[in-house]
Amino acid sequence: MLKVDYGLFSDSGYHADVSGDVCAVAGEPFFNHGTSSDRYAQLRALHHRLQQGSIDVLNGCTGTYSLCAYNRENHSLTLATDKVGVRPIYYAAHNGTLYFSSSLKVMEALEEIPKVLKFRQCIEKCSLGYTLGANTIYEDIRVLRDGEHLKAEGNTWSTNYYFKWGDLSITQKDAGLLRKEVYDAFFEAVKKRAVHRDEALAFLSGGLDSRCIVAVLSELNKKVYAINSYAACDQDNVFAEMYGTAARVHRYVSTKREGRVDSTEKLLASTIGEAEARERWVQRMPAIFSGDGGSVGLGHVYIDSALNTLMARDESAGIEAYLQGKQFPLGILRKKHKKTFENSLYESVSREFGDLKQVDPSRRLYVFLMRNDQRCHLHGYFDNIDVYQKEMLLPFFDSDFLALIARAPVDGFLYHTFYHEWLQLFPAHVTAVPWQTYPGHVPCDIRFEKELSDQWEQKARGRALGHSLSLLSPRKASSRLDAFVPKYKRFSVPLLQIIGSRRYRYLSDIFRDLSLMCARATEIDLS
Repeated sequence: MLKVDYGLFSDSGYHADVSGDVCAVAGEPFFNHGTSSDRYAQLRALHHRLQQGSIDVLNGCTGTYSLCAYNRENHSLTLATDKVGVRPIYYAAHNGTLYFSSSLKVMEALEEIPKVLKFRQCIEKCSLGYTLGANTIYEDIRVLRDGEHLKAEGNTWSTNYYFKWGDLSITQKDAGLLRKEVYDAFFEAVKKRAVHRDEALAFLSGGLDSRCIVAVLSELNKKVYAINSYAACDQDNVFAEMYGTAARVHRYVSTKREGRVDSTEKLLASTIGEAEARERWVQRMPAIFSGDGGSVGLGHVYIDSALNTLMARDESAGIEAYLQGKQFPLGILRKKHKKTFENSLYESVSREFGDLKQVDPSRRLYVFLMRNDQRCHLHGYFDNIDVYQKEMLLPFFDSDFLALIARAPVDGFLYHTFYHEWLQLFPAHVTAVPWQTYPGHVPCDIRFEKELSDQWEQKARGRALGHSLSLLSPRKASSRLDAFVPKYKRFSVPLLQIIGSRRYRYLSDIFRDLSLMCARATEIDLS
């Protein structure tokens, strides 16, 4: 086993005892059973309990982490990820050997593992931005799910869950009490991630998620440094700068980027990279607080009352409604493949909902999103953390915080309603300056005189032509694309954009992503 530490934490994530047993962790587990806040002390405590065969000990961890524990005497291996599955562990069994890694690119580089591209899972990736369930885009490489662990002993291995979001039952509580409990849990989530830091680096946009984190850091008397990257979106930068002043942020630096960034991973990485190039203080801080997870976990941004009601009454119709606008453009495929994949995405999503029958109908879509969309949200970043070398501190993914929300009736959370009521528990400066809001959600009640563009206008502008022109360059992957996409369809997209038609820009994203996936594969499964 190889464990690499980049010095992003003040203490080690690796422990080996005199008997030769080994335990290693990526991220921070925040094991809360009376142990030290020191990561290494938590790891030793977990290692001791896991040696005794107590996998349930992982229920006491609230952080985002992945873990590996090896028992030399039993020749047994335990792999596990956090309750949301934010920190991935990939695994593949081939020719009697079990391979595993916290980075997909490491698995891709192992020649021993076949890289058979499953086109059904490529459709999921292109349509939703992630593959569903334990799947990756490859037939033989899988990833541990939320609250899942793998146990290998001798020549056998199996996976199971130590925690399931679907097991949380809905509990009615007084609205004021629930807001206070959620606030206290969030405050604690930020506090324990900041405990060893006198100064803190944080993303600060014009929205609410990062603002709430900075507010708590300020309450903890941390010296806060903040960075932002905005795409010709005036609200994002202006509101962030206004709040930075109100919260007495020590330093704030923002950069304007051109065009749209195509993934969360690249947005985070480019924001950090641009800030590091400009300010030395960004370079010296190995970790950054991020508001990722807030809009979905607390704001319920992808759920509206009509969709949730339809989903509870008629799940099939609800899934079809949810997938509107997310379907893969089957028209790009050769005729013989269109029928094969006609209902592929619906069938994949339907299987996921089939695992949620025990979940309260009103909460199924929320749990589906947490187990898929949010679980995979930062996998790309953590796959390449060796390149970025900046740890993500993620209070909105704290499992104690999320459990309070998942146990509450869903209606009060829709359209950021609960979120805006919750803001009243924060210091007054949080609601003293305006913030960006989602279209159709509770608006900001602070008027701002100037007309400023928002991020929704920017997203509508689409991608630059250069991404489409890259499809014309000859590549090894292009010949593989020809197996299921006619050349004339692939080449027509950049040509249409050259003559000024923007409606086909999304197809350039599809072709680019498929081309990249094909380039890494050894063969393609079109069944």
